[in-house]
Amino acid sequence: MNLTNLYTILERDRSEDAMVTVKVQLNKKHQLFEGHFPGHHVLPGVVTLQIIKELTETECNATLFMYSASNIKFLSIVDPALNAMLIFNLQLHKENATIKVKNSTTFTDGTIVMKSTTVYSTKH
Repeated sequence: MNLTNLYTILERDRSEDAMVTVKVQLNKKHQLFEGHFPGHHVLPGVVTLQIIKELTETECNATLFMYSASNIKFLSIVDPALNAMLIFNLQLHKENATIKVKNSTTFTDGTIVMKSTTVYSTKH
């Protein structure tokens, strides 16, 4: 999946309790949207999970492999023409070679887009 130029990180904030908040701007002209769905563009859920993985990799400075995903709830449709800015709230818990991420993604007005819990491994 080629996500090059799909999004731009506008802000990144880290708190002392391992919470990382990242504001991203989606590129509504990205080729991904041409096929999903023609005439009514929607950010695919799997791509949202990939963005979470990439943000976590940057934060942890490691290549990660998804070990498990649970409690994935998509609560709002992301149409980049209407809501091109997303805020990813990532609660990170590192333990040995695993990183557990509790995510809550929202629009800038606070509307929840999705929630999930993923566990990544630094070992393949």
